[in-house]
Amino acid sequence: MLEISNVNVHVLELIALPMALILLSTSIRARMTVANKAAIGAYAVASSAVLGSILISGLVAMDPGAVLLKGVLKWVEIIGLSWVVLTYCSSMRRFQQIWIILILTTLLTIVGTFYLDFVRPYFSGEFTSWPRSSVILTAFRRISGADALLVVVLTAPFRARRWGRLMGLVCLALTLLSLSRTAAAGLVASLGYLLWRGRSEAVTSLSLRPGLGVVLVVLALLWGALNEVLVARATEVLRISLRLELARAAWDMFVSQPLTGVGAENFGRYLLYTGIFPEGHGMTPNLAPHSVWLQTAAETGLIGFLALLTWFGTLCWIVWRRSTFHSDSVWLMSLRLAFIVQAILLTFGYVAGGSRLQLALFAGLSLAAMRPLEGRPH
Repeated sequence: MLEISNVNVHVLELIALPMALILLSTSIRARMTVANKAAIGAYAVASSAVLGSILISGLVAMDPGAVLLKGVLKWVEIIGLSWVVLTYCSSMRRFQQIWIILILTTLLTIVGTFYLDFVRPYFSGEFTSWPRSSVILTAFRRISGADALLVVVLTAPFRARRWGRLMGLVCLALTLLSLSRTAAAGLVASLGYLLWRGRSEAVTSLSLRPGLGVVLVVLALLWGALNEVLVARATEVLRISLRLELARAAWDMFVSQPLTGVGAENFGRYLLYTGIFPEGHGMTPNLAPHSVWLQTAAETGLIGFLALLTWFGTLCWIVWRRSTFHSDSVWLMSLRLAFIVQAILLTFGYVAGGSRLQLALFAGLSLAAMRPLEGRPH
C-alpha cells in the first residue's frame, strides 16, 4: 500500500493501469465479428465520456491526486477489462469461462467481505463485550446479500449441474439471511421481471424450489431462536436517517458545483475538509453516499452523471435489444437478471474492490452477447 497525494493506492493498482491501457489498445485493434458495430461505437463513446468527465472534475478537485490515481484508474480498469472480455469471447466455451470467473470472483467478494468485516474483528476480541444477539445480527449484516443474489441469477444456466444447484441454494440462503435491503429490492425486482415476462418456470429455477423449503425451515428456526435479532434488524431497516443525511450532503455538493462536481473520489474528503459531516459516521475520507448515481453527480457533476447514465444505458440497450442470443435462451435471461441486480447495486451501493471487477466482467459479457459465438446452442 502506497500513500500518494494523501491517497492510499495498492501497488497492484499502479501495475494494473499500464497493463489495462495496453490490453485496451490491443482489444480495439483486434478483428472480431459483432452483430451491431453501432452499439460498440456507442459504448466506446460513452466510455470516453466517463473518463473525460473524471478528468474535467480534476480541474476543480480539492485533491487532484485522488482524481488521477483513483478515479481514472478505476474506470480505465473497468472499461479496459470489458474490452478484453469482448475480444476474448470468440466462442461459447470462452463465454462460459468468463461467466464462471464472474461467479467465482463474486463468491470471493462475499467470503472476503465477511472475513474482513466480521471473522477477523471477532477473533481479535472486538465483539467480546457485545450481547449475543448483537453479535449474531452483526454476522448477518456482514454477509454481502446483493452479491449472493448476483450468484443466484448467474448460476441459473447451470441448474442442471449439481454444483450449480448447490451454489444457487447456498447463495439464496445467504441472500435471505443477510437481511439486506438492497438484496431484498434486487430479489423482488428479479422475480417481478420474470413474472412480467411470463417466465414462471424461470421463477422456479431462480428460487430453487426443492431447496427453498430447506431455506424456509432454517429461517423459521432462526425466527424462533433469534427473534430479538430479527426484530432489531427490522427496526434498523426503518432507520434511514443517516443514509438520508449522506444523500443530502451529496445533493449539496452537486448544487455547489453542478457542472463539474467537487472531484472524483473526493466525496469523503469534501465532507472532512468542509466540516459538513453526517452525525454517527466516522471521520474517514473513504465515506460514500451508498449510491453510485448520487456520488457521481456530487463528484463529477452533471457531465459525469450523464456520461455514466449513457454508459450504463448503452449496456441496457445491448442486453435488451442487440443480443444475438435467442429470446428464450437461459443465458440471455440470466444476463438480464444480472443487469437488474447490477442496476440496484449501483443505486444503493458503490464501485470498489470486488464490485469493480464484477462490473467490468459483466460489461464485457454484455458486449460479447452481440457476437455470433462459435458453438453456441440454438
